[in-house]
Amino acid sequence: MVGTEPHRGRSRRAGAAVLSWRTSMHARSTTARLYRAGVGVVGSLVVVLGVILIPLPGPGWLIVFIGLSILASEFAWAERLLHFARAKVGSWTGWVAARSRAGRLLVGASGLALLAGFALAVAFWSGVVPIERTSASGAP
Repeated sequence: MVGTEPHRGRSRRAGAAVLSWRTSMHARSTTARLYRAGVGVVGSLVVVLGVILIPLPGPGWLIVFIGLSILASEFAWAERLLHFARAKVGSWTGWVAARSRAGRLLVGASGLALLAGFALAVAFWSGVVPIERTSASGAP
């Protein structure tokens, strides 16, 4: 197709410019360390957000994969983990899809219960929900 050729050229130039920028940035050790730290923080936050959203309706796994992709742009271990996670999620999705509707609802309810338990534990641990202690005789 003739109409798409100029677009491909711009895309290649943009890719080359990004590669050139990353190469020059990695040449400076301080800038490279700061960039890697920033990628690590942003990628980790996106992964954590995705993990929190997994049991809820919506794009939880998509957000996890986006976070892993961010991390994989700088860390080889994250790239390996991304490939492993894609394979496992694919097999898990197939397993859940093979269950009956009641089984899928049970899996979803279990995930929500796990998330609620985790949220409640964090609330108690952080002091948001106070725990009242009583003595053995029942008096406060």
